[in-house]
Amino acid sequence: MRSQITRAAVSVPANIAEGWTREGMREKAQFLAIAQGSLAETETLLTLCEDIGWFPRPETARLRWIQGSRGVPPLRSTIEHQAQAYAIAQVVPEHLAEVRGGKLDLIAKTEAAVKDRLTKEITYWDHRAEELKLQESAAKPNARLNSGEARKRADLLQGRLQKRLEDLRLEAQLSPLPPVVLGGLLVVPMGLIRAMTLNKPDDFILAIVEFLDDDRHRVHYLRRPFQREPDFGVTSVNYGFGELLARAQAPG
Repeated sequence: MRSQITRAAVSVPANIAEGWTREGMREKAQFLAIAQGSLAETETLLTLCEDIGWFPRPETARLRWIQGSRGVPPLRSTIEHQAQAYAIAQVVPEHLAEVRGGKLDLIAKTEAAVKDRLTKEITYWDHRAEELKLQESAAKPNARLNSGEARKRADLLQGRLQKRLEDLRLEAQLSPLPPVVLGGLLVVPMGLIRAMTLNKPDDFILAIVEFLDDDRHRVHYLRRPFQREPDFGVTSVNYGFGELLARAQAPG
């Protein structure tokens, strides 16, 4: 069991590190998914060791605290994982295709404009260098500019053209970053809201979950929690938590 836990735990950072070295989104997601699975395996093995009695619970609790303090998300957040999987499979490719289409068109236009402008300048200075060289051969040098300076300008422009084209080529290599879930939204159809009867206070119970130490919690039920209807135009109403708990009852 010890060696299995060690292999699973070591697999987590190893796959994360290898995944971030990959350029493609699919490869990154593949290695991150393996790391996520290894992390889930590690937590499951720790839970089994707790149940069997091989590890004391305070020790495994400390390991889970370290996991949380390092920003590792809860493994059982199924909805978040499903959202990420959907984003990787559907949203990210569609968004990338949309962005890439406009971006590549803009890069192509920019490249054509850069080539046209700099090629004309290079041609001009190439021709000017040859003219000055002929004048110098005929013992009629130009006092303000010689053929060497003109050739140097042409070479500088040629280097600038190659550098700009290389920058545009790199700019065209678009790749998405892994999606991050920032929040959630519950969408309730208007037809369902209209079908619900909300003006019967006796049919509804307010459930309050109080979280205690050591991952314990206590549930309180409160009938008719609201003393009066809110005024027209009110956007929020605040209630005292202690007052609600004092009126609440235990389940049963």
